[in-house]
Amino acid sequence: MASIDTVYVLGGGEYMMQVFNGVAAIVGSSSWESMFRIALLISAASFFVVYLRGHDPKEVIKFAAYIILVSSVLLGPKRSVQIIDRTDPTGVYLVDNVPLGLAAPAHMISSIGTSLTELYESIFHMPDSLSYSKTGMLFGANLVGNVSDVMSVNGDIAELMSLYTKNCVIGDILINHKYSFQELMNSRDPYTVIFRNPSPLRGVMVPEGNNEASPAGFWTCQDLAKNVLMNAINTDTGSTGQTWRYTVRRIFGGRPNSDVLFASMLGDSYNYYYSGSETASQLMRSSVVRNALKQGIAGYSAQSGDTASLVNLASTSSYNKMRLSWATSTRVATSFTPLLYTILFSLIVALFPIFILLMTVHALTTRMLFNYIMSIIYLQSWAPMFAILNHATSFYLRGQTNGLDFNLANQAHIQQIHSDIGLIAGWLTLSIPFIAMAIVKGLGPAVAQAGNYLGTAINSSASASSSQAADGTWAFNNMQTDNVAGNKWDTNSSFRDGQMTRQLASGAMNTVTSGGQEIMDTSGAMSRLPISIKGSEAMVSSLQQSAKHAQATAAQAMSAFQSSVNVATNQLAQFSKNFGNSATVSAMTDSGISSNQSEGYRKIKNAVDSQRKADNSTTEEALSKLFSNSVDFSKTAGAKAEGGFSLPVFGGVQGYLDSNARNTDSTQNSTQERGARNQDAGSEESAQRTREFNEGLELLNSSKISDGTNRHDNEASSEISQLSATLNTAKNQYEQYSRSTTESQEYSDMASYVTNNSAQIDSNLDQEFANYVRQAVPSRADAILSNTSDLAIAREREALAKDFINDRLLPNVKNDYAQNRASIVAMDKTASAGNIPSGESLMAEYDGHVQDVNTLSQNAGIKHDAAQKVTEKEKEYQDKIGTVKGKINEGAVGIQRRHDELKLNHQEKIQEHEVKMEKEREKHMDAGLITDTRRVEKTPDSNGLMSKEKYYKKNSD
Repeated sequence: MASIDTVYVLGGGEYMMQVFNGVAAIVGSSSWESMFRIALLISAASFFVVYLRGHDPKEVIKFAAYIILVSSVLLGPKRSVQIIDRTDPTGVYLVDNVPLGLAAPAHMISSIGTSLTELYESIFHMPDSLSYSKTGMLFGANLVGNVSDVMSVNGDIAELMSLYTKNCVIGDILINHKYSFQELMNSRDPYTVIFRNPSPLRGVMVPEGNNEASPAGFWTCQDLAKNVLMNAINTDTGSTGQTWRYTVRRIFGGRPNSDVLFASMLGDSYNYYYSGSETASQLMRSSVVRNALKQGIAGYSAQSGDTASLVNLASTSSYNKMRLSWATSTRVATSFTPLLYTILFSLIVALFPIFILLMTVHALTTRMLFNYIMSIIYLQSWAPMFAILNHATSFYLRGQTNGLDFNLANQAHIQQIHSDIGLIAGWLTLSIPFIAMAIVKGLGPAVAQAGNYLGTAINSSASASSSQAADGTWAFNNMQTDNVAGNKWDTNSSFRDGQMTRQLASGAMNTVTSGGQEIMDTSGAMSRLPISIKGSEAMVSSLQQSAKHAQATAAQAMSAFQSSVNVATNQLAQFSKNFGNSATVSAMTDSGISSNQSEGYRKIKNAVDSQRKADNSTTEEALSKLFSNSVDFSKTAGAKAEGGFSLPVFGGVQGYLDSNARNTDSTQNSTQERGARNQDAGSEESAQRTREFNEGLELLNSSKISDGTNRHDNEASSEISQLSATLNTAKNQYEQYSRSTTESQEYSDMASYVTNNSAQIDSNLDQEFANYVRQAVPSRADAILSNTSDLAIAREREALAKDFINDRLLPNVKNDYAQNRASIVAMDKTASAGNIPSGESLMAEYDGHVQDVNTLSQNAGIKHDAAQKVTEKEKEYQDKIGTVKGKINEGAVGIQRRHDELKLNHQEKIQEHEVKMEKEREKHMDAGLITDTRRVEKTPDSNGLMSKEKYYKKNSD
């Protein structure tokens, strides 16, 4: 089994294992053998050149010795390497088959460096938490400094402690004087001080949602301290609390024994620096209470000092800048220096094959071997210097903190000391690579270089601050990014002091002046649109338009009212006139037979006599024939009186007229007992008789008895109703006029009110209008609000603006006007009353006019019972008409029977006539008077008659 060599590294142990494995794999590969042979050839060529140039036999011995050293000593033997990471005690890594040339120098030099580091630490003995070889640079100091900043990560406890400090601790100090600020500030255990005797009267309002104190509401200081805060803080800072676990995890990560390490190292470090015996849990509890008190009393305690001079201000500024420079250097040093060491050492190990190949060359062997060994020595010298620097800074820090108590009063100073020591140590860590180089090349130049670096850094910040103090130019907490300025000229003087400006979520700016006044600037929260909606102007414009419209409506209503009044007056006069005419016509109503009836009788009698003589028939047959040949259209309409008439001279045949429309069309063709179809002069006489008969019937129809004149009384009554309707119309139109006048006056007053009080209600509604548009038309809101060139969009935008005013603005103004202008109600009543009679007055006047009309009609002797008389007369006529209808129906039966007999006789005569005509035709054919259709063959153009030539030829004899 190969021997094991231990190599110590300051970090990245697993990474170094991969590097050693890579080197072992390269050296053991066949490719390495090929490269080594090539290097040997180059070395032999170099040897021959050197030997030919000097012919020195010692060169031959050197060449042989170097070849044996490289091939047999550095590459031949293989070792096992154990890599130990100083920053991770559990990290031990083993690599086999490492060449002796790599394993031996790394083992010896790293062992020497580690031994020197441990030797320094054993001589300058410190606890493990302060030892660089075990925990790193200033681990103990950083641990104590971090604990002094610990605050409870339990939000409920932090909230309750803040409330308890403001309401209970401050009261105990300022009101009850149970303890003083000085006692609290200088106490190492503020936990005991503030919870020793809390007030049983004063208390805290616990907000909803706090899980530590339930239920929410008022808790006395005593109840909150004894029952909630003391137990909660002890648990929170114990080994199972949230704050304990968070702090341990932040410092030690996920190590399995992190709780034990934290408790042990924090106690040792605190004992070393502050000579205290508190445990880690007590220290954390005190730190949590101190930080909670510091936040709670920030608003009650304030410190002030003398105004510093320019020199002191320059010194303070210089110190601050120096600390910032140290902080930057410390961040770089603590983060990258250990990483830089690991990377450089891994490069040296990884380049071992290259070093071997270069050592093979005869001219480079000695120099490459020296550089290789010095590189390892350079890196391994970092660890002892880290240990020396750690001890120096820890010793200085102990001297600064040994006389201080770890309390609230010294907390800021303690934190500042720990911060300064850490910053200085980190800044000096950057000089270790330069100082380590001095070990290889010489200490003097390297130390001079490090001193020059330190002096330059100090002088640069000090000179800059002194220059600012001399010039009076000061700038604090300024941050500028990507600023471009040019061509500016401003000689104005400006002075601002004590203001604080912040931008709200809406975009508005809130400024608090030095006097406590708050100023709001909403220019950044308002939209600038193509259309501007100013509250008062928009309302005044809209109200003025409404007032004009109401005024025009009132004018129209007044015109219609005057017209209705005139019509009512004319209708009243016309009613009186029509009523008198009605009485006169009613007096002339007669039920006798008029001259038209006599003329009708005469014409009908003449027509019947003429027809009787022409046909040599009876009077009944002649009358029946005339009725059959006539077409009777009898039409009547409306409520007409019916009258019957009797024609006794015609054998009791009766005709009638009724109130229903009747269309009778009865036609009867008489049978002519002639043998030929020739017309004679008798047809003209028959037509004349029929026409005279029809004229007689028309005269009888026109001579009806009408009771239309008897209805004039009803028409006069309808005039009274029409007059009432006209007066009601006038009343409604006047009420419309009153409402429109009142509304116009209200709108005018509101417009004046808005104008006069615009300072109270005026507002810029551009942003509200923008929100209204986005709600109304979300898909086109951007175009409507931003497009200023499209006329159609401009019209749409104006329409939306009018809708916005009507929907969102006018209702509020109307409500405000109604609440604050009670005089409008009185004005409304006054305007509604007016100087013209109201609706009730019009109705009273109408009743008076009706009474006057009735009086005039009585004085004129106008009868008011005409309707009753007409009704009685109509009943009398209806009875007579019923009697006439009965007689007509009886006569109609006889006429129908006679009509049927005549029709049957007519059919028989037609048949006899046809038989006679056939016999006469045969006689004429036998005599040769007409063509014998029985024997003559018809031609297409033959009409059945004998031609003239044949007739002359046949009858020529």
